Amino acid sequence: MNPWWRKPQPVSREIVEQITAVEIPVITEVNRRLAKGDYGGAIRFAYPKAAEDLARAFQVSFPIGMTHEEFLRTAALPKMGHLPEFFQRFYDLYAPLRYGPPGAREEPATLVSLLKSIYAPRPMWQLYLQPKDLEAHRSRTAATRADPAPEPAP
Repeated sequence: MNPWWRKPQPVSREIVEQITAVEIPVITEVNRRLAKGDYGGAIRFAYPKAAEDLARAFQVSFPIGMTHEEFLRTAALPKMGHLPEFFQRFYDLYAPLRYGPPGAREEPATLVSLLKSIYAPRPMWQLYLQPKDLEAHRSRTAATRADPAPEPAP
């Protein structure tokens, strides 16, 4: 506390963005299945859901007849960053479990970290913000103009 005769310290003008903690249901379900020892079930559940979320987050079409290989080749957009690489690694885990004899089994921690990397970009985790959370998030991170005061009634 400054004594009254000293000049007050200037207030910091640094703007810090507040991050909303979001629980991703896909990761929660994968952790639950891994805790029960169902490694294959965790991958078979998570991959289609994550591919659907990728298509929704980046407004990419995933037609019914398109294979996952075609989707990974054609859906890569520059704004996705490294997501196509993470999805290719995830598909390499998914394909043997879905279409053929099980391949080499990864550590469960590797699967969870891969999913966390997929859901780390803003468009992916914003899919799971609730409407009230989304409004609060927008109000904290975007500057909005206040409505003008209503004219007084004569």
